[in-house]
Amino acid sequence: MEEGGSHRVQYSVEVKTGTRRHNDTDSNITLTVDGSEGSITNAPLAKSLTNGDPFEQGGVDKFVIDSPFLGKISKVTLTSDQSGRGASWYVQWLKIRYRKNVNEDEKELLFHFNTWFSRTKGWSHAAQQSLSIDSLKPLKSYDVEHHTKKYKQSETTPRIFLRRGNSIRFQFSLSRPFIESDRDLKLVFSTGKRPRESNGTQITVDCYNEDDYKKLCTQDQWAFEILTVQNDDVTIELFIPSHVLVGSFKMEIELNDDVIYQYSSEVVILFNPWCEKDEVYMQSQEDLKEYILRQSGIVYQGTDRRPYPKKWYYGQFEAIVADVILYVLQQVSLKARRSAVDVTRAFSSKLNSFDNDGVLEGNWSGDYEGGKTPSFWTTTPSILQQYADNGYEPVKYGQCWVFSAVTVTAMRFLGIPCRSVTNFDSAHDTDANVTQDIFFDYDMNYDKERTNDSVWNFHVWNDVYMKRNDLEGDEFDGWQAIDATPQFQSLP
Repeated sequence: MEEGGSHRVQYSVEVKTGTRRHNDTDSNITLTVDGSEGSITNAPLAKSLTNGDPFEQGGVDKFVIDSPFLGKISKVTLTSDQSGRGASWYVQWLKIRYRKNVNEDEKELLFHFNTWFSRTKGWSHAAQQSLSIDSLKPLKSYDVEHHTKKYKQSETTPRIFLRRGNSIRFQFSLSRPFIESDRDLKLVFSTGKRPRESNGTQITVDCYNEDDYKKLCTQDQWAFEILTVQNDDVTIELFIPSHVLVGSFKMEIELNDDVIYQYSSEVVILFNPWCEKDEVYMQSQEDLKEYILRQSGIVYQGTDRRPYPKKWYYGQFEAIVADVILYVLQQVSLKARRSAVDVTRAFSSKLNSFDNDGVLEGNWSGDYEGGKTPSFWTTTPSILQQYADNGYEPVKYGQCWVFSAVTVTAMRFLGIPCRSVTNFDSAHDTDANVTQDIFFDYDMNYDKERTNDSVWNFHVWNDVYMKRNDLEGDEFDGWQAIDATPQFQSLP
């Protein structure tokens, strides 16, 4: 018997029989389906499209039922007529797949039974639809609260950009009305090739009541709470600790150890200079505008008597910057990605190609065949675009001001305050004795072979702003010098 709207739908029904001995049945089975707009009552499941003899041990039998549209399906009931030699039957699950219209995506509904149909257990059992999530989205204001509104989306990889030490609200639509047991939902974040909870690359976040959630937030711990429930629409608030490692995460939602939803966007977690608990916290709003949000600036070259300002577009919020910097970040050890100190050290190496396949190759020879002269570059996105287009082979060529400008882009993208610094008449001490050594022979002729120290007319490096939690005391907090120019390998 069928009840429903005039629009007819093909419902595909799959039934999984248990895998153990004597789980099969010879009885006749009927199906009742209850929906918001209609129902199917005692439809016979007789002709399996997958097996000649249905409901055999370990089998999955498929049936098709043509019916008026049922609306949202909430419950199914299987009934056995107890006929045949082997009447008892163990059912694991039942799935229903359908499309309301040809142009719509197929919906899949799962109903867990995991029960016996028998004289002692009963010959008719109903199952509520197992929870699934139809859609999930962050609330619109999240990018304002996280200061990430300027980040542009990639054409190939959708992302949301979040800052650690902050909360975000998600809204998701359930496949059925919310029930109390759904509070066992868990959010699972993972990053890296082999995520593990032991090293922080996989995080399982539990749902808490309001008081416990607030307590965990003050303790700077992962947590989420359910804020509102309206039938099958749920709003949650998630707190991200200020000590979590930065980078791209995959987010899934689990219930009873089953993954019921995989979020389609990468969740990118960044340093948070607006958060007092984050090591890169910067109090001044004007400084934050200058050293995090400003996308263009001036890098100085020339001499002390004739300094030359070169305009540069950092473009830290461009989509290609996200693609490349997150790619480079994947090459940084997972342990290092918790610490701004370690991340800046790693990037000062990986932005050049001195001892790896970094972003930019340095050249001071005056011969720039096979590449661009360093003075050609005026924007970081153009360099990173070429790096990606060339299969992540180093871009040719750069000198100190180019390396410094690219470093500004990378650091500001990651949420680390950064500025470019130019020094004129820059003494270059090659042996770390804090002197400039010039050698002469016995006849007082300049010895070029033995003289390695020099004075450059200018040199450009970077300052980054952070606490030095790796050092005792707070006198070392503040601006720190890093240098991505690959003239010589850094001393230990």
